Amino acid sequence: MRGPTWWPSAGRPVALLRGLRSRHDGGAATDTGIRRTLRPSPRVALVAVVVIVGGVVTGLLLTGGKPAPVPSNGLAGQPASVVVDAAVAALAHAPGVRVIGTTDEGGRHAHVDIRFRQGACDSLLVLAHGDVRLVRVGAETFAWETAGALLDLMGVGLVDPASLALVQGRWLKLPTTMTSRLSGPDQLTLAGFAESTVADPALRAGRVRPTRLGGRIALIVTGANGSLLYVSGTGDPYPLRLERHDATQATYDFSDYGRMFRISRPAGVLDLTPLLPAQPLDAN
Repeated sequence: MRGPTWWPSAGRPVALLRGLRSRHDGGAATDTGIRRTLRPSPRVALVAVVVIVGGVVTGLLLTGGKPAPVPSNGLAGQPASVVVDAAVAALAHAPGVRVIGTTDEGGRHAHVDIRFRQGACDSLLVLAHGDVRLVRVGAETFAWETAGALLDLMGVGLVDPASLALVQGRWLKLPTTMTSRLSGPDQLTLAGFAESTVADPALRAGRVRPTRLGGRIALIVTGANGSLLYVSGTGDPYPLRLERHDATQATYDFSDYGRMFRISRPAGVLDLTPLLPAQPLDAN
């Protein structure tokens, strides 16, 4: 008596069991019918490959050809305000740092090269009419004047124009009235520079994404005004680069974190206090 039409022929149950037993024992024998049933069609396999490769290519294009960097200092996924505040605090408490860049404010262009350490600053400003070097040690500020560049930077003149010859080419001790005119909220200290330069409200309200800068893992904060802040994504969240696009067009690159620059009070200083009015200077 014949069995149902779906029952395999007499030899197939034995072959099927032999194939399954061989696979269980580590052998290579398999039933071709089972392989044929479980193998995906060429079209399905092609679609899967296209999807996988497409995802990989898209990811590489979005990250400059490299896998997306993952910050490891706790800032991954944080909003812009947290990243900016962390960068400001890290810069303010850094043992030392060098800042090189350019500024353009009100048509007045300058190249800056600043060396900071806690409690001291040595800043070189290259202006159109000459160079100005500013040194801050403790609460005292000194300047090296050339060709009236210091006065041009401030937009004011001395009480006695004839005294200009006395101040050129020598170290000057600046009174508080002149220092405030030069550095605003005190950009000659690390804390003051961090607060007045990096703590930009437009950046704090911006957006953040991971990136790389010079091969380093970083985060980039893009402000509503187009300003950009690159912050280290490993170790201390130090600022690495700042591009400001507001009333002050400026670009700063930060390096040499932790370096203890030698900055000391200059010798042969001329105190400008007797030559200037007691009240704060007014450019108007």
